[in-house]
Amino acid sequence: MKIKSVIKVSKNLVSWLFWKINNRFFFDQWQLLFSFENNLNFKDFIKITPPKDRFWADPFLVEYENKYYVFYEELIYSENIGHIACLEIDSFGNVSNFQTVLKRKYHLSYPFIIEHKKSFYMIPETGENNTIEIYESASFPNDWKLKKILIPNIVAYDTTILQHNSKYWLFANVRNPENNSTWDTLHLFYSESLFEDVWKPHTLNPIVSNISCARPAGNIYKKNNKIYRPAQNCSLHYGYAIEIMEITILDEYNYAEEKSNAILPAWDKKVSSIHTINSLEGITIVDAKISRNRYFNG
Repeated sequence: MKIKSVIKVSKNLVSWLFWKINNRFFFDQWQLLFSFENNLNFKDFIKITPPKDRFWADPFLVEYENKYYVFYEELIYSENIGHIACLEIDSFGNVSNFQTVLKRKYHLSYPFIIEHKKSFYMIPETGENNTIEIYESASFPNDWKLKKILIPNIVAYDTTILQHNSKYWLFANVRNPENNSTWDTLHLFYSESLFEDVWKPHTLNPIVSNISCARPAGNIYKKNNKIYRPAQNCSLHYGYAIEIMEITILDEYNYAEEKSNAILPAWDKKVSSIHTINSLEGITIVDAKISRNRYFNG
């Protein structure tokens, strides 16, 4: 065997042994982090750490009666199916009232929340059920009833709605039939009403075909008369980072966006991914995949 081949085999063996040892003592877990400060210094964010038997991801914020409510995906590893949970954060940063608020026989995640005519509605990811569904809050925050199937017969992920120019614009990643990916093709639909029977597909669908900025990563927001769309960057692996895209053209016939900023998981060597960000006045929350010791706390 040539020396180069021996060296290559040795390096591969060392890498494999390192991976086995690391996997024996550590695991990656999605956690939540929030801050009341008006900056993105993630080192100073407060961690909300799940028990070791589950992960928490896709956080969305609602302010209600002087409290912040966080809706998020909870997945217990032994069950391997996501459901929607909720927690509360008070003005002092105390976290409490962890509870399950929506479960189905199929996977749920990404609990997008929209307020409409003084009621709250949730559009969780229901791609496993081949639908986009909207739920109405019957008793906030823990009782949600199916209001309507917005779009049937669609394998869509991370639905995010923007109200703009007297229309509702529905962004969702639709499974790419060419490669079976759910990461790289963003589709857009629009209607005159939130509960329209037929949502019209945009003529340019898919409006984005790019693994680094297609899949939604949180609420679309307006700032200084500009529209920004957080997007997942899955170029290295699923949920690696967030790209902030500025939407520069949005109408029934045209769509354009350009990169404005990037949020990378670079503030701690234990962090490998960040794929959802949401803010309200006075608070920002994200999720991050963090390496954690299997046997010790922390």
